[in-house]
Amino acid sequence: MSKKINLIINEIAVEAGEGDTILAAARKFNIYIPTLCYSPHLTLFGACRLCLVEVNESPRLVSACTTPVAEGMSVKTDTPQITGIRKTLLEMLLLEHPLDCLTCDKGGECELQNLAFRLQVTEDRFGFHAPLTKNPDETNCFIQRDLQKCMLCGKCVRVCDEIRNIGALGYTRHGMMATIGYPEKKLVNCEFCGQCLAVCPVGALSSKLSKFEARPWEMEQTNSVCPYCGCGCSLVLRHKNNKVVKISTNDELGGNEGLLCVKGRFGYDFINHPTRLTNPLIKKDGVFTQATWDEAIQYVADKLKLIFKEKGGQAIAAIASTRCTNEENYLFQKLMRAVFKTNNIDNYARLEHAPSMTVLQDVLGVPAATNSIQEVKTAQTILVIGANPTSSHVIMGLAIKQAVRNCGANLILVDPVCSNLVPFAKSWLQIKPGTDTALLNGLARIIIDENLLNKEFVEKQTKGLGKLVSHLQAFSPESVAQICNVSVEELEKAARLFAQTETACIVYGDGLVQQVNAADNVYALLNLLLLTGNLGRKGTGIHPLRTSCNVQGACDVGALPDYLPGYQDLRDEQVREKFELAWNTQLPSAPGLSLMGMIDAAIAGKITAMYIIGENTLTSFPQKNNVKKALESLDFLVVQDIFLTETAQLADVVLPAAAFAEKTGTYTNTERRIQKINQAVLPIGESKSDRLILQMVAKACGYEFKYNSAADVMKEISELSPIYSGIRYQSLGSKGLQWPLSAEGKSAEYLAEFKKPLSFHPVQYVPLDEDKAFPFVLISGGLLFHHLSGTMSNKTRGLQLLCPEPRLEMNPVDAERLRIQENAKVLVENCADSLAIQVKINNRYPSGVVFLPKHFSSAPVNLFTGCRMNQETQTQVSKLTRVNIRLLDE
Repeated sequence: MSKKINLIINEIAVEAGEGDTILAAARKFNIYIPTLCYSPHLTLFGACRLCLVEVNESPRLVSACTTPVAEGMSVKTDTPQITGIRKTLLEMLLLEHPLDCLTCDKGGECELQNLAFRLQVTEDRFGFHAPLTKNPDETNCFIQRDLQKCMLCGKCVRVCDEIRNIGALGYTRHGMMATIGYPEKKLVNCEFCGQCLAVCPVGALSSKLSKFEARPWEMEQTNSVCPYCGCGCSLVLRHKNNKVVKISTNDELGGNEGLLCVKGRFGYDFINHPTRLTNPLIKKDGVFTQATWDEAIQYVADKLKLIFKEKGGQAIAAIASTRCTNEENYLFQKLMRAVFKTNNIDNYARLEHAPSMTVLQDVLGVPAATNSIQEVKTAQTILVIGANPTSSHVIMGLAIKQAVRNCGANLILVDPVCSNLVPFAKSWLQIKPGTDTALLNGLARIIIDENLLNKEFVEKQTKGLGKLVSHLQAFSPESVAQICNVSVEELEKAARLFAQTETACIVYGDGLVQQVNAADNVYALLNLLLLTGNLGRKGTGIHPLRTSCNVQGACDVGALPDYLPGYQDLRDEQVREKFELAWNTQLPSAPGLSLMGMIDAAIAGKITAMYIIGENTLTSFPQKNNVKKALESLDFLVVQDIFLTETAQLADVVLPAAAFAEKTGTYTNTERRIQKINQAVLPIGESKSDRLILQMVAKACGYEFKYNSAADVMKEISELSPIYSGIRYQSLGSKGLQWPLSAEGKSAEYLAEFKKPLSFHPVQYVPLDEDKAFPFVLISGGLLFHHLSGTMSNKTRGLQLLCPEPRLEMNPVDAERLRIQENAKVLVENCADSLAIQVKINNRYPSGVVFLPKHFSSAPVNLFTGCRMNQETQTQVSKLTRVNIRLLDE
């Protein structure tokens, strides 16, 4: 506990902590001291000098933002002398500052303008004002930089370096000629996150997307959650005249501490995109025609009821959405089970983290992350494997980089690709693709052989160590090093780093769980945690990175073929009876089909009707040709979405849904945090929220959902699902809540109680198939500037400018051998299909490995993926695929 310091500020007795500055102490007691360059999240700078104060009646004034408090100190913040000096400093700053406040975007929020008002700067005493000589810098596609308005406070430089750990901005020149800019006027390292824009106190940085759209006081503000990745960042929608104009943040909301990535801050154009679906569509003679809601809903209900009557519920299947709210997914699975008596419902999580869900549930009893994202900053060692969080889950990537840079954490990076985390890694294991299981077994073997395991934890809380030890005899450091193409020394270093610190955690992504031995990979990760006792404490645990904003929530609320809401086994008669009583209906007891099981069943004619919400299956599912064949085989297809996607174009009926800013509900992020999204604007055209659409369909089918709001749905979820017990909208607050709640209603920031005992699982290494006809390993994955199938990001102007089309990325050695040059067109082919695409040559990927992004319908990587399946979890293998590359003639 820090020592308390007593001091006097403006005759007020103040108690501060040891190490606090005068400014920090004053702010605790709401004593005003002006600043321009200060931020509580950044290093102390003391550049603007506006925070000068008098200490102990000394004539020498000191800066409050850099001066620590001392016992008995007497501080004055607003004497006539201090006010006069501040006013002069401000007047000098204004000498070179353009006085275009009438049209400046920052007007009303400009800290310089506010200070001028407070200090009553009403005239130019010096009789001089610098001419406007500098044109705004338009290099950045999102941010305009007006250097003449820059106060050189350095906030943008510091936030880019200290928080984002990028360093894209810096000072150029010195003294009176000093400016801030991009090195060599190039955006080499910039990730376009807009954090510099967020901290700029004046109009030197302004958003191009919102320029001249609205003045700050004209915009309403609505708290919401980012609709992209699973980090679930809180944000503030700023809107005017039923249009989202700008996105900002609030440090007090959610778990992202006011930070966003480029998609979260600038990827909102899609909300008002001209190609949004605005009316229901019914296909007649192969052509879509507009319909009324009554016509469309009745048509859907009649067709589904007819198929149900003739063929039963087993002929109907549903694909839920990881971008819809918890409430909407809950209603969708309820519609399928209560009305159509089928458990044929699944969601995209099947294709990415079904192995995680299965294994975590099996070993821990909890199919979710054990710890919070921000806790990663407190871990002494972090193992990252099968993930590139600096592009796919940026807030997690930032937490990792801050842990390394600010706290000295050890980063063990397992990645065949040279990602942006490599410079931060103490150990980079650039393994051969597909050898993850062997590597993890090898690390476990070294920990056991060198007696580095946590004996007390293993003895008291685990079972099965003997079988694991026997199994690992086949994974000597020498054999594993050979399999993985790394050195024995590197393996031993990594094992020691992980085992010899007090707290270690694991972060992994779909690169690990979209392999043929996906479940075994997760078991192997848990073996490491059990050996070292890194569970049940802050800064430990396991973090599966969910790719969408509500992957976790869609599974939590029962959009799965084998679980009812809350991961309650539908084969359990008591569980079913509870839901039957609540829903007043009989429920089917047999598990339904998984996603790819539905596709196969549709081709076989066993599934004849399908209802898809918010999923562009033709782009996001593996085996695209197979998926298209399945959808075309259906007698009836309903698609509910915000755009007429490739999948929607095959539908018989298309129902226009509301975007995230147009509805209210909750998302559950990758750390189990349930957060509320609030409706900011009205749904575009005649579109409706998915909740309202589902209620209309249920009523037309003769089963009425009696909910007046999304809050009513959440109340029912919390009553039926133990993991959501106690969740109410009014209790979510500004930060949300992480399930399961304690008896006092507090968040579970980390899980301390698990299934007992915790079991070790010996796992086999299955090598990647070798095929001389297809010598390259194709890795598919995500890019910083796009998300999944691109439904939203490809409809965002700035993101499209940054990454308008895909490229096949290839190592220079392979390119030279095949006489392939930059931007040359090549043919990617395997036994499933082929694709012509241009090449981008770089050193990120090792020889023999190529990369294709998964966001573009113009280059569908899912033509090649999914030829193999993980039978245990019904997950298609879509990460590592054998292909051949050859140069196309002009």
